[in-house]
Amino acid sequence: MLKHIIFDFDGTVVDSASLYLRLCNDMADELRLPCSLSISELRELSGMTIKQRCKKLNIPLYKLPVMNIMVQEKLKNHIHELEWIDGIEDAILKLKKMGFRLTIISSNSVSNISRFFKNKNFDVFDEIYSSKGIFDKHHAIKKLIKKLDIKRSEAVYIGDEFRDIKACKKARVSIISVTWGFDSRGLLEKGKPDFIAATPDEMVNIICNMSDCQKNM
Repeated sequence: MLKHIIFDFDGTVVDSASLYLRLCNDMADELRLPCSLSISELRELSGMTIKQRCKKLNIPLYKLPVMNIMVQEKLKNHIHELEWIDGIEDAILKLKKMGFRLTIISSNSVSNISRFFKNKNFDVFDEIYSSKGIFDKHHAIKKLIKKLDIKRSEAVYIGDEFRDIKACKKARVSIISVTWGFDSRGLLEKGKPDFIAATPDEMVNIICNMSDCQKNM
């Protein structure tokens, strides 16, 4: 039976796309980006994999980990600008009341994530972890499963990106892909996740169907 729910952070719990876009544009020279992007161009990229985006933007794939660290460092001074995805706060609280253990595994830093929850006075998650690289999330998931000494069938990951699906397949953990984040529904469907949710309420319903907890809602 499902016991543990693992959440991604950016795009899944918080609406950070516009902030990331602004920071990346401000850091364009520092990040050596070929040009600044608009929100409409960002939406166009949402239907592409990370490799396809890098090719379109002429950014070497190997530079992404360093670029991610630079952006996270810049982000720490803007955490107060992040806001919840509509409806996700109540959904998380509902899942906590149902007795699920909740964890964050994200490529964002632990300090940034912790600061957001502290600002929101939201002390619900049991653990917060940062994967070492943007393509290494499957290692973090495997380590968590081992640390908790639970079966893979007792955990599910909630994420908004194509790479989250790939990570969960490598870790052999079920995933609920959410359509309100960075990647388009079409791209997510190409990854063949176990489930797709269009709203936080739909996400909760899927979890309840997985764990037979309808009676506790």
